[in-house]
Amino acid sequence: MASRKRVSYRKIFMWLFALVVAGSVGAVLVVKAANLQNKTAKLEQEILKLKATPAPVATTTPTKYSARTTIKPTADPDPFVNCLKSSECGGGSVQLKKSQCDQTVCCSRLGKWIFYMDKGQCLNDQRADSQYNQAQQDKTNQGVTDCVNRAAQSKESCYDTCSFWYNSGDSVRGNECGNGCYDLYEKATNNCYGV
Repeated sequence: MASRKRVSYRKIFMWLFALVVAGSVGAVLVVKAANLQNKTAKLEQEILKLKATPAPVATTTPTKYSARTTIKPTADPDPFVNCLKSSECGGGSVQLKKSQCDQTVCCSRLGKWIFYMDKGQCLNDQRADSQYNQAQQDKTNQGVTDCVNRAAQSKESCYDTCSFWYNSGDSVRGNECGNGCYDLYEKATNNCYGV
């Protein structure tokens, strides 16, 4: 009978041991589950915070300067400005560097206004226009002079014809002829001058 008692104590001991191990494992699992639940709650709060805060703006820094170098911003000595155009050149404005805007001009050429980026170029073009106009005027003046000279030659030739009447003693016809020559000469010279 003694062997029976031992067997039963052994079974009891094994059952108790199994319960202790199972209880310990269960307790460890309960503690880990609680920790996992706390961590999950914290992660959910972090996710909500991240969704609520705006994303930071990425900035770049020059890599050739060390972190200790301080770069002081300087004003641009030649900034972009709204360069105004006069009404003769269409008005409005155009974005240019200040140095470029200082050189612009609304230039009068041959009765038209043109926006120039360079005052010097405007002056050169105006000189060229003036020389062209002078050449045209000289040509016109020479044409008028030639026209008047031809009219005078025609008048003299006409008077030579009228002298026939004078020489023949018909002064009335000679006078009429001479007056006609003068009238033709006057009309021809007026035509030369565009009158």
